[in-house]
Amino acid sequence: MPIRGLTDRQASFPEIGQVRKGAPKPEDGKKPGADLKWFRVEIDEAEPATAAAFVKYYGDKPTEIDILLPFDSVAENFEAWREAYVAGGLIHRCDGERVWYEIDPRTGERLIVAGEPNKRCDGLMQCKPTGRLKVLVPQLQRLAYLTVMTTSIHDIMNLSRQLEALLQINGKLAGVPLKLRRRPVLISTPSGPDGKRARREKWLLSIEADPSWVKAKLLAMKAAALPGNGLGEELPTLEAPHDPEDDEHGPEWTEGAFAAGETGATRADPEPQNDAKRPYPPEVVRQKIDEKAAAHLGDPASDAQRNLVIGMLEACFAGDTASDKKRHTVLKYLFGVTSSNDLTAPQVLALLDWLAPTRDSGGAYKPNVNAHREAAMIVVWAMKEAGQGELI
Repeated sequence: MPIRGLTDRQASFPEIGQVRKGAPKPEDGKKPGADLKWFRVEIDEAEPATAAAFVKYYGDKPTEIDILLPFDSVAENFEAWREAYVAGGLIHRCDGERVWYEIDPRTGERLIVAGEPNKRCDGLMQCKPTGRLKVLVPQLQRLAYLTVMTTSIHDIMNLSRQLEALLQINGKLAGVPLKLRRRPVLISTPSGPDGKRARREKWLLSIEADPSWVKAKLLAMKAAALPGNGLGEELPTLEAPHDPEDDEHGPEWTEGAFAAGETGATRADPEPQNDAKRPYPPEVVRQKIDEKAAAHLGDPASDAQRNLVIGMLEACFAGDTASDKKRHTVLKYLFGVTSSNDLTAPQVLALLDWLAPTRDSGGAYKPNVNAHREAAMIVVWAMKEAGQGELI
C-alpha cells in the first residue's frame, strides 16, 4: 500500500539542472536578468562531468538543443502555474482561478495545500505565470532531466499548443526526438509609462520534431490515410508456391497472405517471427526476393502498395539520421536501384512479401521483425562491400 503524500506521487527522474532564457539577476535582485538570444544552461555543481559533456557538444551559448520528453502526457512533462515568491520561497500557486498552494509569508503556516480548502485567487499575491518543461538530453546519456524555465506567457502558450499538437498526431510524447529552439518573434509590449505599445523582438521558446522522425511519421500517416489503410481489395495474394530447393535455407519465409476483399485486412502469421532460421543472411534475402519477383511477373502494383513499401522500409530505420541513405542502400543491394520510383511492379510486390506488414495494438502497420533485422544486416553487408566509403 502507498504511503499517502510519500509513495503515491507521480513518476519522476532526478533533476540535474535548469535551462534558462535570461542572464542572472543583478546583484540587488530587484530586476530580472536581461533577455538572451541563447540558452543559459545551469547544471548542478555536483555534476561537473555532465556539465563538461554538455558544453563540449553544444558550447556555452546554444540556441538549439536536442531533447526527448520523459513522459507520454502534456501535464507530466509541462507544468504551468501562476506563482508568487517572497525571498526566493514559494508562497502562492494558482491556475488563474483556484488557489492550489498558499502559505502565510509572515508565519510560514500552510493555508492551502492541494487546493484545499477551496479558494479563488483574488490577485492580491501578484502571482505571475511560470512554466517548467522537463527534458532529457540524449547526448548526456542520462535518465535525468533538465528543467526548462520560463515566465513568458507567449512561451507558455507556444509550448502548450505545440505539445498538444504533437500528442494528437502521435498519441504519446515520450521518446519522440525533438529540438528545443530559441526563435526571434516581434511581440507587442508596453513601451513606457504612457501605456503606449510597441513591437519588440523577443527570443521565444519553440519545440519541433526532428526532421528524420517527421519524414517517417508522415509516410506512415500517408499510408494510414489511404482507403483501407492502403490495403484490402487491391492487394493480391502475395504468397508464392513452396520451392523444395529453398529447404537448404530453412522453411519458406512466406508470412501468410493478405485476406482478399477485406477492408483493412490483416496478415496471418503462421510462421513464428522468432524462427531460429531467420534472419537470413543478405545473399539469401536477395535470392528469395528475386524468386518472389519472378513469381509476380505480370501482376500490377498500386500506388498504395508502393507507398506502403516506402513506409515500411522507412520504419526499419525510424529515428536514424541516416535513414534515407540506408533505405536506398537496401534497394541498391536488392535491385540495383536507389529510388522506389525505379522499382517494377513485381519488385514492389516481392518487397511486400518480405516486409510482411502487420498491425500493432494501435492500428498502425509495422514491418515483420525478421525483415527488420535482415534490412539492418543488408546495410552492414553493403558497408563492408563498399569499404564504408559512402555509408554512415
